[in-house]
Amino acid sequence: MAWLGELAPQAPWIKHEREGLTAVALPDAAGFRRVLCASTRAPEVPPLAPDVWRWPEVRSGIARIEQATAEQFVPQMLNYELLGGVDFQKGCYPGQEIVARSQYRGSIKR
Repeated sequence: MAWLGELAPQAPWIKHEREGLTAVALPDAAGFRRVLCASTRAPEVPPLAPDVWRWPEVRSGIARIEQATAEQFVPQMLNYELLGGVDFQKGCYPGQEIVARSQYRGSIKR
């Protein structure tokens, strides 16, 4: 894995494969670059418990939106602006008026 430091993906969600490993850079709200590596062979270790797997996900600052939490948040509440997940300067999208109000006025009507 010596190549990882040099060839790790520089942008989120870009994949590199080399020497039997796959590396994918994950976005991080704090600005740190996280890289997920996986062997292309079946692992010799038991699978991680769900709570162990979720902890790095929580620490990354990336929100998980599921059916139960859909439409409960605006992008600013989830740090999508910091992650590059929303661009306030382009396009139309569902909820744009609410998002724009919270971005430019600092408040939303509830």
